[in-house]
Amino acid sequence: MRILDSHCHIDMVMERGLEYSQIVENLAQNHVSGFIQIGASPDEMRFSRDFAHREHPFDVWYTIGAHPGEAHEIDPAIGIQYARENKTDDKFVAVGEIGLDYHYGAETAERQKEVFIQYLQLAKELKRPVCIHTREAAIDTAQILDQYNPGYGILIHCFTGNLTEMQMFLKLGAYISFSGIVTFKSAAELREAALHCPLDKMLIETDAPYLAPVPHRGKVCEPAFVADTLSFLANLKSIDRVTLASATYHNTLQLYKILR
Repeated sequence: MRILDSHCHIDMVMERGLEYSQIVENLAQNHVSGFIQIGASPDEMRFSRDFAHREHPFDVWYTIGAHPGEAHEIDPAIGIQYARENKTDDKFVAVGEIGLDYHYGAETAERQKEVFIQYLQLAKELKRPVCIHTREAAIDTAQILDQYNPGYGILIHCFTGNLTEMQMFLKLGAYISFSGIVTFKSAAELREAALHCPLDKMLIETDAPYLAPVPHRGKVCEPAFVADTLSFLANLKSIDRVTLASATYHNTLQLYKILR
């Protein structure tokens, strides 16, 4: 059995005190064979590229994008130029995370939309899938994706919406990624969506160092914890772990055009 974490920030995990050697050991013990490292700020994208090109006992690929929460602070030209410079790098598998976040940044919504569209156009230019961050902005996100869909694949990362919102994104051809939030007691609507998510459209992630799943609440989240989310979702959907691991592994490779 092989499991992939489709979205994490390993730089932030290590900044919070988790040693590289422990990350490696925990990945192996939980059958997690690798992860997608997210480069959503200038510093993070440079780290992500460098980290992905080091030797590791696990697989790692990276993205380049701009977190919507920082859209009003950081010049998008920085990430756009860096992505163009690395367009031939097979380790650079997606543009992201990009999108809209109205939970903390509703007052910057128009600027967020401008940056979002710029990065969607970049993804079309570079022929890359997009990793989407959307929080309390599902309708606007879907409308922009419908109008500016790059055409190379869409992932709704760390999906937190309900069944209706999920179906809206599925109609756009998007994949849906579930994080440890699905294990939280308060996430009943999210569990309903996960229950009805088609197996061929489902991915799993940690979004480490955030959102540690039950039974790790209160800990620094790490990529190995994706195995706990896998177990929870397999039980929810009444399928065995191996079947779900195989499906989400295949979906991740297919979305990111990773050849194995």
